[in-house]
Amino acid sequence: MRRLVLLFGMVVAMVLVGLAAASPPGRYAGTYTDSFTLPAGTFCDFEYSQVFTLTFKVTVFSDGREEHHGNLQWNLTNNATGYTLTETARVNATFSAEDIKWVGVTGKFRDPNGKIVDVHAGRIVYDPLAWPRKPLRFTPNSGAGTLTSETGDPPASVICPALGGNPA
Repeated sequence: MRRLVLLFGMVVAMVLVGLAAASPPGRYAGTYTDSFTLPAGTFCDFEYSQVFTLTFKVTVFSDGREEHHGNLQWNLTNNATGYTLTETARVNATFSAEDIKWVGVTGKFRDPNGKIVDVHAGRIVYDPLAWPRKPLRFTPNSGAGTLTSETGDPPASVICPALGGNPA
């Protein structure tokens, strides 16, 4: 009897492991929009505002790994002049216990005439346990060398001159 219970337990465990491995991934999608304004002297020497919309798709696998695919649209505005840059980012990210990998166009800024004024694309690998995020490895021109590590946004030294002003 004892052997039968042990055998039954092993069979149940193998079936559960098989079911877990075969379970379909969870899929989620959504859109998030937000905005903020920073007074003159806090980021740039002019009042600065940002409006953005993120459209995303997330797949969560049974092993805990996640794949994120997103499109981000930004409007960065010098509120003193009304001059606005638009930015588009298309990023694919994989989150795992080992690392976080971002691959894609991490930022493409255009002036009001549509001219590209700055672009970053490539691969950035982060430590999943570190906060603020700091790149472990990255390709040249991925933006990892110029983006702020906490938010992924370009620093004031990039944004403010592009909008016709100076960092605060």
